[in-house]
Amino acid sequence: MRVASRGRHVTSKASLLTSNIWLHITSAVKRRPAECEVAVAYFGDRASKLLPLKKGSTLVVDMSERAVRSGQTKPSELLSLIRQGVSVHSVQNLHAKLFVAGNTAIIGSPNASRRSALTLIEAAILIRDRYVVSESREFIRSLTGEVVTAQLAKAMQKLYSPPKFAPRPPPGEPPVPLHPPLWVAWLYTKPTEQDLEEAEEGWLHAKSISCKVRVRRKGKRQ
Repeated sequence: MRVASRGRHVTSKASLLTSNIWLHITSAVKRRPAECEVAVAYFGDRASKLLPLKKGSTLVVDMSERAVRSGQTKPSELLSLIRQGVSVHSVQNLHAKLFVAGNTAIIGSPNASRRSALTLIEAAILIRDRYVVSESREFIRSLTGEVVTAQLAKAMQKLYSPPKFAPRPPPGEPPVPLHPPLWVAWLYTKPTEQDLEEAEEGWLHAKSISCKVRVRRKGKRQ
C-alpha cells in the first residue's frame, strides 16, 4: 500500500482490519504500554481495559459535558488511567481515532468502548511505517493542552449517564449488519361501484369542457 506522508508517497507495510480490531489494538498497547499516544473521540465503558496504558503514554479524548452526559465518554474510566500516570487531555470537537503503540499505528473507525468491541462493525488500517508513525505522534501531541486531572474526572463523573443502545449480540457471535424493517403496503385497491361512477362523471365533465374549448377556439379563427 502507498501512503501519502508530508506530501510524498512512501511504501508501507499496512493491512486492513475488519474483525477482532480491538484484539490488535489491545495487544499492541500491552507490548508498549508506556510508549503509546492515542487520540480517540469517545472513551466509554471498559475502555481502560481495552487501552491498558501506563505512565509515559498520552491519551486525548472528548470529555466535554455533552459527551459525558450522553454516555459516550465515561470519566471514571479516564480516572483509572490517570491514577496509572497516563497524561490525559480533552478536545471538545475531537473525532479522530488514532492509536500509536511503539512502531505501530492503527487508524480507523473504533471509539474505545465495550460497544465498539462487541457490537459495532468497525474497520481500521494497521500500518508500520516510521514516517506515518512519527507524523501520527506529532498530530496527537498537537492536540494536547486541556489536561484532565483526577479532580476534574471525579467532578465530571457526576454528570455521567449510561448510554442507551440496542442490545449486543450473544457472547461469541460476531456483529452482523443491522437494517431497519421493510414495510410492504398495498398502494392499489379494487375500486368500488361508487369510485367507478365518480370517475365516469369526472371523465364526462372533462370531456364536455374540452369540447367547449375547441368550439370557442374554432369560432375565434373564423
